[in-house]
Amino acid sequence: MAIRIVFVPADGLILATCRGKINFKEITAAHEQGYKLALEHRVFRFLADAREAEPAMETHEIYDLPEYYASMGIPRATMVAVVTPPDRKYYDDFRFFETICRNNGYHYVQTFEEIEAAKEWLTHNRPPGPPPR
Repeated sequence: MAIRIVFVPADGLILATCRGKINFKEITAAHEQGYKLALEHRVFRFLADAREAEPAMETHEIYDLPEYYASMGIPRATMVAVVTPPDRKYYDDFRFFETICRNNGYHYVQTFEEIEAAKEWLTHNRPPGPPPR
């Protein structure tokens, strides 16, 4: 497992690059690290490049992620673009993640098959209302 998280000033976003098997403990630790960077740089746009990831999470763990985000204080207007692996093996897990986030008020979580489409969405879309605090 490897998740590398960096602030990309040129793009104004937090980039998480995920490779290999990723379990719930690892993903929550990565979310904490990413959120700290977001607060530090006042950037609430995330690009998760999961093209080489192999999620090793149970359905109930994916289901619990939005509640975990809320407990951390992550604003619901945070934008998250997730680029899924080309292998459709994990497609349903990523789509479930998108759906469960939206159902819990995180309406700006979206999955993509191409990284350029994800970057375009993050760059040219803004949630309505004031920026997240």
